[in-house]
Amino acid sequence: MRYTAEYHYDPAGNRTKKIVNGSGVTLYAYNALNQLTGEQTSGQEPIAYGYDANGNQTSRTQGQGPTAKVETFGYDFAYRISSYTRAVGGVPEAAWLYRTAASGERLAKIDALASTMETEWYMSDGADVCADYAQTGDGPLVPKAAYVQGLGIDSKLARLTLDAAGLVIDTNWFAPDALGSVHQILGSDGALLSMDLTTAWGERLPASTFSFPSATNSRYGYTQREDDSESGLMHFRARSYDPRWGGSGRLSRRYASARLNTTAMS
Repeated sequence: MRYTAEYHYDPAGNRTKKIVNGSGVTLYAYNALNQLTGEQTSGQEPIAYGYDANGNQTSRTQGQGPTAKVETFGYDFAYRISSYTRAVGGVPEAAWLYRTAASGERLAKIDALASTMETEWYMSDGADVCADYAQTGDGPLVPKAAYVQGLGIDSKLARLTLDAAGLVIDTNWFAPDALGSVHQILGSDGALLSMDLTTAWGERLPASTFSFPSATNSRYGYTQREDDSESGLMHFRARSYDPRWGGSGRLSRRYASARLNTTAMS
């Protein structure tokens, strides 16, 4: 299957239209502060976005009335996402809590809707996550994975799967592109295990778009940042990023995160 996308922008640089494969059209609306307020994709319910007084995106609502899907976002003192909830027709589907270090590196991710609270803990070397642990309720921390780090930040080379004793039982190698994005995962023997493709903005394409049937299950994807599959957002340390429309749900100086040089940095 071939995939093409066409993007349109207003004079302020806001994306106003996306056309996929020549027919699927998504329209975007903004307020006077250039915040995304509405999204309409052909054949789908409209999406409305809400913000607090600090410019943080606090809600994303698809549809109207009692059957609407309502997602909410909470923030910590540094305006980083600290909670996420999702309910459809008033029935809770997801509730997550996030804990972040002062450096912006994530410390923990908690599934608060599980019958017994499930926590993923991340050990950092001060810049990058180097190991994952799991905890059920108040139980002990159980090793899950360790990472082989390359030179520089966001340059993981491999994920080592660990048993409960912390011993390596499997190795998966990352095959990053020039941006560091992980699109292919190789087994310990070098065989291709899984792959995926994304748009230039990091939005994952449907598996039907390419021939290899198994999509990657790595938490690290586009530019090797962390994918929060529950919300569709990506954790970029000081901010969260939505690859569907290529922006952050937080009011900030445009392109400041890339030092005004988006052709070379992300």
